[in-house]
Amino acid sequence: MEKIALGIDIGGTKLAVALVDSYGKVIDMITVHDHIKKDEDGVVAYTYELANKLLINNKLSMDDIYGVGACFP
Repeated sequence: MEKIALGIDIGGTKLAVALVDSYGKVIDMITVHDHIKKDEDGVVAYTYELANKLLINNKLSMDDIYGVGACFP
């Protein structure tokens, strides 16, 4: 199976979660702008929810993820 990474970008105006292959190509991505209404715990839970949605939509599980990269201000 191909190595897939999970990328997370939590910004002040957007939250993006992406699946990326070992060549850096984005396989699938979800971007939302409604996370700013949530507290810290809510943003973490929402990020997990979005990541899970990506995995399900791509017929993958957490076991298929070999690494996670996250950035946030």
